[in-house]
Formats: sequence, C-alpha cells, structure tokens
Amino acid sequence: MASRGPAPIASAAQRPRPLPERALRWAALGLGSLLALVGAMALGLWLLLAQLEHPWVKARLLALCREQLGLGVDYEGLEVSLRHGVRARTLRLLTPPPLAAGAPDFVRIEGFELSAAPWRFALGQRSIAALRLARVELTIVRDASGRSTLSELLPESAEPEPEPPLRPSQLLAELPELTIEELAVGSIVARQVELGGAGTQRSLTLAGLRASGTLHSQGHGLAGTTLALTGSLK
Repeated sequence: MASRGPAPIASAAQRPRPLPERALRWAALGLGSLLALVGAMALGLWLLLAQLEHPWVKARLLALCREQLGLGVDYEGLEVSLRHGVRARTLRLLTPPPLAAGAPDFVRIEGFELSAAPWRFALGQRSIAALRLARVELTIVRDASGRSTLSELLPESAEPEPEPPLRPSQLLAELPELTIEELAVGSIVARQVELGGAGTQRSLTLAGLRASGTLHSQGHGLAGTTLALTGSLK
C-alpha cells in the first residue's frame, strides 16, 4: 500500500487572520458604553417612577398629559413597579373647565390596582393578571345651552364625513388584543348633573352596582369573556 505524504501546509493567504487588537478594544469599548447607557436609562426611569408624587415631577407629568391628550387628569398615591404593576389611591379625569361648577371630576377611580409587569407590554404581551377598582364614579354635566361633558371632550366636526354603519361583528373584530384574568369593581356610581340659571343644579344618581369577571379580547371577538353585575340600583 502506498503511503500518504504529509498533509499540505496551508499558505499564509489561507490561514484565518486574527482580529486586530485595536478592533477588539473598540468593540469592548462600544459594548461597555452601550451597557452603561442602558444602565443609566434604567436608573433614570427607576428614579422617575419613585418620585411620581414629587410636586415638580407631578406638575410636569400632568401638564404633559394635558398638552398631548387635551385632557385634565390628576392622581394621588400613584406607584408604578416594572415587576408588579400600577397602584393609585385615586385617578381622576377632570370635567372641562366650562362645566366644572357641576362636578370637578368626569371620572374618578378610587383604589386602583393593576397587577401586570409593564415591561412585558413593550415585548408584545397583552395579558393582565388582575384589574381591581374599589370605586368608580362617572359624572356627566350638562348646562342650559346644551353643552355637556362629552360634547366638550369629544367635539363634533363642523361637517362630519358620512361613514357606513358597522355590524357588531366588525366592531368586535377591531377590539385590541387584551386579556384580563380577574376584573373586579367594588362600587359603580353614575351621576348626571343639570346646571340651570342662577347657579341652580339638579342631579340624578345611580349607585349600588358591582362588577366582576374576566375579559378576553383576541381580535375576533370576546369569546371566553365573563362579566357579572350584582347589587341593586339606588
């Protein structure tokens, strides 16, 4: 049997060239800078979330909401955790100033508790473990001229464009994907306030209801959703 000769030695052009030491230093520096930037952003976000009740921070957040959304909002006892969710003693959507004499708040929520990790929503997850509201109050104010809270918050355009009516199935299909495993509202109050001349008021209040259940919206309807209203109207 003929013996094989020694394996050919790769030429210098065929050998893999090691990365230059300078390039490795630049790569390490870039990675370190990126990690430092992410760490600084995380620290800044943590510090901001820990100071939501600070007058300087709160005033600017409320002003930003008014500027971007066109709505007056307020909160008390707001706590945001990137791991556990959001809690607040009160959340308020304010009545527009021209009608604020009838009621200061359009929507007032007491004992707000949202159990979900906010950072997961940034990754596309749309699941909430629990949403608990101790009390929800809704107040609509109307004055003698016909203006109301809803007309002030959602003004109609001068020439609304005609739109074809949507079937219920189409409306359900347009709902965003969201799952709430536990939904609980301890007390629901709805109120309508009529403003008359000389500062007179007349109001109608419905109270005494509670709500509980689950919500499953998967983009094709509300299959699996259960919602129960209990109590009696007062």
